[in-house]
Amino acid sequence: MSNLFAFCVVATVDGINPADSAHPVNELANTLEVDLTRYWKATRAGYFEHVPKDRIVTVRGRDRFDPGCG
Repeated sequence: MSNLFAFCVVATVDGINPADSAHPVNELANTLEVDLTRYWKATRAGYFEHVPKDRIVTVRGRDRFDPGCG
């Protein structure tokens, strides 16, 4: 029953944020101590074909100097 409940909750969570800011789903993941890197990897088909290269470079460049990232 707990698996069904978990599935129903997750099905209602939308982690897509059109704005360039932190998303509330990040706080949920932090609270639940969910390590999304265990479940998802950026692939060409799943991510890199949908995000412009200049956007990736901008975000990675910014994160490189942010002690809170990575």
